[in-house]
Amino acid sequence: MATVSVCMLVYNHELYINEAIEGVLKQKTNFDIELVISNDASTDNSHKKILAATQNLPINITLKYFNHKDNLGMIGNVEFSLKQCTGKYMAMCEGDDYWIDPFKLQRQVDFLDANPQYNLITGNVRQYIQNTNSFIEPTKAVDFTFDYRDMIVNNQCSTCTTLIRNFVLREPNFKLIPYRGSDSQLWIRALGKKGKGKFTPHTFAVYRRHETSSTGIRNAREDSFKESDAFMQRKIAKAEFWNKYFGNESKKSVLLVKLNIYKKMIKMGFNSRKYFYCIATFLKLIKVKTELLVYGY
Repeated sequence: MATVSVCMLVYNHELYINEAIEGVLKQKTNFDIELVISNDASTDNSHKKILAATQNLPINITLKYFNHKDNLGMIGNVEFSLKQCTGKYMAMCEGDDYWIDPFKLQRQVDFLDANPQYNLITGNVRQYIQNTNSFIEPTKAVDFTFDYRDMIVNNQCSTCTTLIRNFVLREPNFKLIPYRGSDSQLWIRALGKKGKGKFTPHTFAVYRRHETSSTGIRNAREDSFKESDAFMQRKIAKAEFWNKYFGNESKKSVLLVKLNIYKKMIKMGFNSRKYFYCIATFLKLIKVKTELLVYGY
């Protein structure tokens, strides 16, 4: 069994897939790697690019390549590919992102091996803006420890920089929970109620921002006031869900989410001249601030 399974999701990534695969093949490790590539019925030349890029694999890397004939959709492809991962640890790198540190996996495995109380390690990511051919450098400069409560308030992980203990192996009927995100719920479920996560300011990867990425498509759908409001409400519902999931022991986290979201909603309502909306949301904000006084906030 490989020490690390690398889960690579692909859909119409012919322009980027070579860099993604190359970042995995250049990893310098003292352990075996299982590269799981799940091509979700791409309509471009992703399949040919994948075959060409994986012709000569290093001796410590084995390939599981799935070229789906029918499109599974993002959630279906994530579920399918994660179930194929048999490694002790699991990393993700989507087909349009790429690793820039050849010691990424070795650094992260060494840490988790030495610190069994941690279930996850993540780090900085450099963003590449496709439309302007420019980079945004990361700003986090110190390492810190976090748990599921912190994740409820703010996702501490970038998908292409994170390594987790492979909890999916223990769940033969593993399913993603609908409407709770695909990547963020992986990190929360990997952490569990008592596990810790480590952030290190080392820059491991490049995250590509472009209009055809899942993030770009989602942002394009959230332009209208109604859709933006629904997005904000889903953020609150997600926080309340995870609080309940872990036994209602993170009410402060939910309140902090509401505090942040209500401020954004008031600003959004004011910009759209929806003043009754602003007043109603402001009253909710006051209630949250009052409840936070119990926690000394």
